[in-house]
Amino acid sequence: HYYYRDDAMVLWSVIHNYVATICEVFYKTADDLRLDHELQLMAAELCNCVSDESVRLRGIPIKGKFENLEQVVDLFTCIIYTCSAQFGAISNGLYEQMSYWPNWPVSMQGDPPSTKEPLTEADVNKLIPPTVPLINTLLLSKILTEHEMPKLGEYEVEFLYEPTAKYVLNKFREDLEHVDGHIEIMNTRRLVEYTSLSPKNLPNCMFC
Repeated sequence: HYYYRDDAMVLWSVIHNYVATICEVFYKTADDLRLDHELQLMAAELCNCVSDESVRLRGIPIKGKFENLEQVVDLFTCIIYTCSAQFGAISNGLYEQMSYWPNWPVSMQGDPPSTKEPLTEADVNKLIPPTVPLINTLLLSKILTEHEMPKLGEYEVEFLYEPTAKYVLNKFREDLEHVDGHIEIMNTRRLVEYTSLSPKNLPNCMFC
């Protein structure tokens, strides 16, 4: 009953297919990839091959340059998934979990319990933060839950004008709708409804 895993695998596959197809539109040969200086500079920047002020991400499976299209597809699939689906999976359930303070306390007044002795209601009340911090926590979780930004697959500015690329984008949007339908069907069979990875609930990115 691992709903996140089940929905994530379907969504990852759709995003991966979209990235792979878009890349095939613009990179017909190995030279096309090798001569894309902006893309290669990005690879060098990610791997700290440009300057001491580079991004310095760890675990990037490239050595300062993209040598084949598979590397590009894998990296950008990971970036898109992390900035949309993974972020949404975390933030969509924040208010539901944090609105009841004992379920997810963000602070504790005083020292934590040091023994296994049962606590009384009075003991717990002494640990509860003041009203204002609690309200601020609720407001923050509510804001993070409500994404005021384009949904996954939608963009404030369109950068794809080539007919083939626009077709691929529209196909991606159709695939996301199919994922929504798939998750709705799966939720009829689940013990608890899980909608955190429904594309209609996912932001296009972390921040706009």
